[in-house]
Amino acid sequence: MSNELYVCPCTATMGDAPQQCPECGYLSRCDDDEDDKGRTMTAIRIEPLSSIKPKRVRWLWHNRVPRGKVTVFGGDVGVGKSLISVDVVARASTGRGYPGDEDSHDPVDVLMFFCEDGAEDTVVPRLMAAGADLSRIKRVTGEFALDEDLKSLEQTLRANPSIKLVVIDPASSYLGDVNLEKEREVRRVLMPLAQLAERLDVTIILILHFNKRSDVKAIHRLLGAIAFSGVARAVWLFAEDPDNEDQNLMLHGKMNVAKKQEALQYGIGEQSVTIEGDATDVPFVEWKGTSKVDAERVIGAHAAREGAEKLTEAGNWLWDFLATEKPSKEVYKEAAQRGISKRTLERAKSRLRIESEKTEVGWIWHRPEPEPMPSIADAPEEPLPNLDDAGGGGQLEGRTP
Repeated sequence: MSNELYVCPCTATMGDAPQQCPECGYLSRCDDDEDDKGRTMTAIRIEPLSSIKPKRVRWLWHNRVPRGKVTVFGGDVGVGKSLISVDVVARASTGRGYPGDEDSHDPVDVLMFFCEDGAEDTVVPRLMAAGADLSRIKRVTGEFALDEDLKSLEQTLRANPSIKLVVIDPASSYLGDVNLEKEREVRRVLMPLAQLAERLDVTIILILHFNKRSDVKAIHRLLGAIAFSGVARAVWLFAEDPDNEDQNLMLHGKMNVAKKQEALQYGIGEQSVTIEGDATDVPFVEWKGTSKVDAERVIGAHAAREGAEKLTEAGNWLWDFLATEKPSKEVYKEAAQRGISKRTLERAKSRLRIESEKTEVGWIWHRPEPEPMPSIADAPEEPLPNLDDAGGGGQLEGRTP
């Protein structure tokens, strides 16, 4: 049986040899032939699944970070996701067990990408505090972009086969000339990276920040395209514990290769290490146990609180700005310059019962009279306007076509 399947430019399947297409009549003697439109008949490599030998999933951190695959660590600034990655690196470099997986393992070498923290005063001291074997840890210096330099990374890993863990922090800084929000662009970079991980049996951990949205599921709080969570086989989300201000949570976001695991509780303590001859306190992770809390509840609560704070700030600004009536276009423009989204602005307008009137010069916003400023937190929220409320021409007031 041939390992090639030919496909006509019209998408009809031709079988295992070039021939005249029964659908469109296109004829090609080989996959290098072109017709007058520059089309070629292409060959797709195929293989029978019966030829594949099954194998068990292997783990760097049992049931949490699979070997030979991409894992994502995501969270807001300040919850210790980078510090957690340092703890993972330290354990990988020494062969120590992980929380909930205390068995020792063979130590491996690690390659780290980082650009937000300094090596001398932050990363290396934190690795020391975590008990890392620094001789097994390398970092990438200079410029690197996954969209252009993936082959160089593969060559480096092949030349250094003891490297079995790669940490990229943050992943968004190393994508290259890629629009972080474009699904297809991000996937074109991440899919080859995932294939490299599997081909070389190298674990890759990507660190991501959260976006600013408060109206989506927890896993969609990851900054950038959904491809990050789609390509990764495991996603862990990091957030403050709403029930204990002294600790944070490592929460299940996604796991394709094992059952769902309980959240892990951790705090950020200090460990004394010797730097330039003096004892220096350096942050490190203190693991505390497990929790049955769900990511949706925790991160949803944080997002709701953040959304309420933004709404209050927007409402206070809007009320002051409308001390005198203003054209709605001016309100939208000024709000955008202050980082207030249209949706947040419109919610604040609804809560404050701001009135809008269409005049000869356009839509005008003004405060309700003679009411004092309503409470943003307690005020009922009316439905946001839609095209039926536009009042003329199908255009929402205050918006340019």
